[in-house]
Amino acid sequence: MDAMSKEQKESVDLSGLQQGSQSSILGNLTDLQWQQLRPGLRWLKLPAKSFIFNQEQPFTSFYFLKRGLVKLARTSAEGEEKVLRFIHPGETFATPLLFLDKHQYLVDAATIRPSEILEINAERFKAILRESPETCFQIMGHLSLQINCHLTIIDGLCLRNARGRLIGYLLENLIVNGQGGALNLDVPKHLLASYLSIKPATLSRLLREMDEAGVIVMDARRITVPDLDALMSWRESRGRCGDRTQAETDASGGDEAEPCWKLPMAEDDPAGRGEAV
Repeated sequence: MDAMSKEQKESVDLSGLQQGSQSSILGNLTDLQWQQLRPGLRWLKLPAKSFIFNQEQPFTSFYFLKRGLVKLARTSAEGEEKVLRFIHPGETFATPLLFLDKHQYLVDAATIRPSEILEINAERFKAILRESPETCFQIMGHLSLQINCHLTIIDGLCLRNARGRLIGYLLENLIVNGQGGALNLDVPKHLLASYLSIKPATLSRLLREMDEAGVIVMDARRITVPDLDALMSWRESRGRCGDRTQAETDASGGDEAEPCWKLPMAEDDPAGRGEAV
């Protein structure tokens, strides 16, 4: 992956930015605070597979994703990457470090697709917070709302088997339409498998099984769910840890990874959609 270069930074036009960031912590800023923050803002236009920052790099900024897709990950001593979080447009990341006594990033961040990212200088942002207790409380309230999302992620990744984790991911990301729904699988399968703590071969097999059972319909990278109740019933009947039969284990060659409560997870596991380490 290529490291980010200074030539990829551009000055920021605030037009439309305030409205586009309403769902993130930036939505709590006033017009005056945006103007105060402006000198500390930079647009980054990065190609796919570009590093944004590396684990243990000095913390200087947090980020808002306008367009594209970003992964947060850590790498083991053996060189194995564990994906902790996918960042989608409208979300910020590295935000909790503003409130922690840490001076280094805790994860690696890299683009999956070409991305437009707003870099926000941490010291300038903290200066605004020091001048406005009201803004601090608003932002802390916003971050607190992410705790429920975090608990849902913990339940899905730690208490369910591979099938349950995959179905949970699909349900979380579906665009619901009537009794069913659909989504475009915009995350590469090997990265999704890492996030779900399963092997790529297991992911492909589970998708094929659900397609053959009729609970999903695969069309290239688009997944359609004809009946949400049927998919949820499939998860509840076969998606808890320990639900897998010996026949299923033998058929797959034992390629299902351990649930995440048996994996060495990072202490900074991000706290839900919207704000991430």
